[in-house]
Amino acid sequence: MGHPSPISPQVPPGAVPPRSIGDVGWPGPYGIWTGVPPPAPPKVTLRPTPLVVAPGAVAELRCETSAYFPLDVGVRWQRRAGPSGPPLALEDTVTQTWTSGHRQGPDGTFSRSSGARLVPAQPHHHGDIYTCLVTHAALATPRRVHVRLEVAGAEGPGLEDAVGLFLVAFVLCGLWRWLRPPCE
Repeated sequence: MGHPSPISPQVPPGAVPPRSIGDVGWPGPYGIWTGVPPPAPPKVTLRPTPLVVAPGAVAELRCETSAYFPLDVGVRWQRRAGPSGPPLALEDTVTQTWTSGHRQGPDGTFSRSSGARLVPAQPHHHGDIYTCLVTHAALATPRRVHVRLEVAGAEGPGLEDAVGLFLVAFVLCGLWRWLRPPCE
């Protein structure tokens, strides 16, 4: 009697068991078992953020979709020239895309990963916006998550560089005044 029968559902500790052996489900609000989890839109994260790449270096983007139900989720990649620029051909800068299989969590929701490997970065790629576009039955409109490609050194000197040069000049001027002989 201590062993569960092979057809009886496993009930997590503290949860209310299904009403009969044929009932299958997930714990819903307040531990009440339901037939299926309620529809849940995917949570979407895009990495790396920020996307800073040295000239000639290869980067890989990873879009994680998680905590969604039902199973089907669509993930597409898009590219555009800057925040308000025109759409650009993805094939010019992406060498490979991949999508993992669905993974099911203990709460009955699913997750999936998608990736895009970029060509070696060039200065003219600086400012391109990559978007992970996710569609799902629980979303009224597709969810878009963006990242801007920054090619190191492509923008030239910035405000930090100017402040640094000013501080170096200030210190050198002070040293020169301190070290020079006094005028008589």
